[in-house]
Amino acid sequence: HRCETTPRGHFSSSSGCSESNESNNTSSASIMVGSSGSGGPDLTVSGVSLGDYSGEAGDNFSISYTRENIGDADAGSFDLSIRFSDNITISTSDDEACHSTISGMTAGTSSSTGITTCTVPSVSGGDYYVGVIMDTDDDVSESNESNNTDYDSNRFSVSSCSESDYWDPSSMSDSDEGAQADGSTYGTGNGTTLEVEFQDDGGGDVEFQVCKAGGYFSGNDIWVIFDETELGMGVVFEAAVATSSSSSCTSWYAIDTSAWSEGDYFGGNMHIESPSSSGATWGSGCTDQGGTSGDCWFMGSFGTMERTCL
Repeated sequence: HRCETTPRGHFSSSSGCSESNESNNTSSASIMVGSSGSGGPDLTVSGVSLGDYSGEAGDNFSISYTRENIGDADAGSFDLSIRFSDNITISTSDDEACHSTISGMTAGTSSSTGITTCTVPSVSGGDYYVGVIMDTDDDVSESNESNNTDYDSNRFSVSSCSESDYWDPSSMSDSDEGAQADGSTYGTGNGTTLEVEFQDDGGGDVEFQVCKAGGYFSGNDIWVIFDETELGMGVVFEAAVATSSSSSCTSWYAIDTSAWSEGDYFGGNMHIESPSSSGATWGSGCTDQGGTSGDCWFMGSFGTMERTCL
């Protein structure tokens, strides 16, 4: 038979041409069928890392991450949210720590970001995964909607503290019912009873006030010394404390307890002298008047307060 070609130079499949090699008569090429256009933006987040891993509700913490648009179209404005979750599935149903609005992202760009003003949400005490959600409200139509979250694999520990349980018990008190007066034997002094109360100040420290039983103070300052013995901190407060002739109690005065850890105990002895001009002239426990007029009260039966959490 005679071999014939088509107008495009292809051999006719029906020409009946006898060939030396019948296995190389075809070829192929890939083509895209359909309308041309963009696949759309694709927002992702990675590298989530916390700067802090413990705290209480209301504390600030820092977090860093990298956000990207790996799609082939620009993304418009969208919201980004930081969430606390008890599992690794970070979602909008989890408690929010902070959020920000991103004005948009150009296709193929990335941005490493750090936030220092996130706040631990009001969650129960425990360990939580902290994650980032891109496009929280689905404002951007993406080619892939399943890759918008990431989280730090190290969990954040939230303390179970509240404003009433930094210390247990939350208060304690003691009184001296008869001051050591100038020239007298301790316990048979001027008959004025002073009471001292310690309490949790609601922020983690301990505060105290001094009260006069059965009447108002004279308005003279008193000298107050507190010797902490449970943790062995020694004198943690020594100063003149103002009184008012129209009040039976002083203001509350704070004692810095930042050195205390969970499980540590707070307690000790309170030494008070009046007037404050005689400050620290009496011996420990009001045992030695030291030649200066005035009165002295000593209290050391407060008990102890345990630091329950930080």
